[in-house]
Amino acid sequence: MKLAGCGILVTGASQGLGLAVAEACVAEGASVCMCARSEDALRQAQDLVVTRASSAQKVIAVRADVGETASVCEL
Repeated sequence: MKLAGCGILVTGASQGLGLAVAEACVAEGASVCMCARSEDALRQAQDLVVTRASSAQKVIAVRADVGETASVCEL
């Protein structure tokens, strides 16, 4: 549990490397805020990651496009 008590923002978290990073962070004890452009895919990814989290961890999903300044400011 190297990341216990940490909060981590993961971009591109709906699939591929971003999803793998979110899963790995949760496995190490962190809470994660997952963001991606596709809300539907992001919600599915969140559902997957939540199953791997303890009750002490938070798994939050926020639709955001890190290529858009306004979207990043809303995070």
